[in-house]
Amino acid sequence: MHFFRMLAFSLLLGSSAVHAQSFEMRRPSVSTGSTVQIIGGQPANPNAWPATLWFEGGAGFCTSTVVGPRVVLTAAHCVDNGATGNVRIGNASTSVTCDHHPGYVNDYRLDIALCLAAGEITLPNDAPYETLNVDPLRPPRSSSVTLLGYGCRRTGGGGPSRALYSGTSDVQSQADDTPYVITSGGAAVCFGDSGGGAYLSPGTGSRRLFGVNSRGDIITRSLLSAVAHPAIFRFLRDWSLEKNARICGLDASLLACRA
Repeated sequence: MHFFRMLAFSLLLGSSAVHAQSFEMRRPSVSTGSTVQIIGGQPANPNAWPATLWFEGGAGFCTSTVVGPRVVLTAAHCVDNGATGNVRIGNASTSVTCDHHPGYVNDYRLDIALCLAAGEITLPNDAPYETLNVDPLRPPRSSSVTLLGYGCRRTGGGGPSRALYSGTSDVQSQADDTPYVITSGGAAVCFGDSGGGAYLSPGTGSRRLFGVNSRGDIITRSLLSAVAHPAIFRFLRDWSLEKNARICGLDASLLACRA
């Protein structure tokens, strides 16, 4: 347990909270060069991930995902509770206000924040919003998953960010009695990947966002807050109802979602 706490703490220190009214979420640039960003990853085509955004404030960089017409998902440690900012897609911009999972202050594994947009967020070419996985049994142990983000380039940290990379890793531990899914080997998250989506990999069915990049050892292990874990799922559901904001995967009647 102490070992995993040390892993978790290392990434949190490198991704300080972005303070209120200091961030703007945007689409990432096209990746260039051969140096990886997701550690062990490869350049990702932003057009294949139109709902994935990056943002920065005075304290650092993070990744986020549009998961509904007015909803953006990221990590709680990326934004202050109640923080406000903007989402910019092309020439269109709308303001957002972000809320932490209420349990995050006492449990860092509940590293989830939802941001409510004042207006509808339209993705390029009317692309669909990413859909959340709601099956707590997925992903199973030993399965391969996809990590996504625009974080740093080197093992241990360092190197510029702002270009989108993805990579695969294997599930070591499921989110059964803990909100974390732990992956090891292959790709690993790095500073700046925080808040980005972790996905059930192609070949396991429809693409689904099952976790949010939270922490890791910045070498081989990643700790991901699982959206289908009961403690997190209840927050997503209750927040959606309270804000009257529909979320893909939770609202089966919402048609603008990735199938």
